[in-house]
Amino acid sequence: MYRPSRLIRRGAATLTAVKILAISGALMASAVAVRPIMIAAAATDEPTREVASDAAHEQIAQLLAGLIGGSHQVLAVNPPGETPFLEVVLWLEDGANRGTIDPDELVILVYRPSLRSVELHSLAPDTELPGAAPRGYGPNFCTWWRTRPETTRRILGRQIESMKVDLIGSDERGGDSLPATLRIALTWIARSTDAPDRATIPIDARLREAGP
Repeated sequence: MYRPSRLIRRGAATLTAVKILAISGALMASAVAVRPIMIAAAATDEPTREVASDAAHEQIAQLLAGLIGGSHQVLAVNPPGETPFLEVVLWLEDGANRGTIDPDELVILVYRPSLRSVELHSLAPDTELPGAAPRGYGPNFCTWWRTRPETTRRILGRQIESMKVDLIGSDERGGDSLPATLRIALTWIARSTDAPDRATIPIDARLREAGP
């Protein structure tokens, strides 16, 4: 189990791992529209919302934004550098063990440029991980998590030419800088006669102090 440095709580409903896997399965199987739980543009950044022209692309963008915005806490956004991947580490919900991140409450979104795919790495409920995890939620932790045999990988999107998650607003609390607004931007490979398709969604990622 992994403990965050500060106990902070989102003021919105969260998604369990089971619900997320059900949503992603339905989306991939039948292209059912998925509305994000918590998406809101910052007052100064409203023009950044860009709707994909392809409905299936827009659904994938909303699914990813919903996973990020609906999580209990965004633990880390690791851009490519130490690894070739973009990795977003999410604490989905603060469940039975309040204030403690149980392994099945944590997921990692991974964008692989070489495969042009976005993956969701998660664990089944009540899974125990042997051994000690690397400290923090940086690239070393993500590599350790992704390569565990207990981790399940699901592909949420394909043929994505690029994916970025940028911080466009922060919230200063107790000397810490916490994310307030993130922006996810995706570009899909152009078909032979079309320009590349793009979607950009600002995500309200503001955090609230835990209640009693």
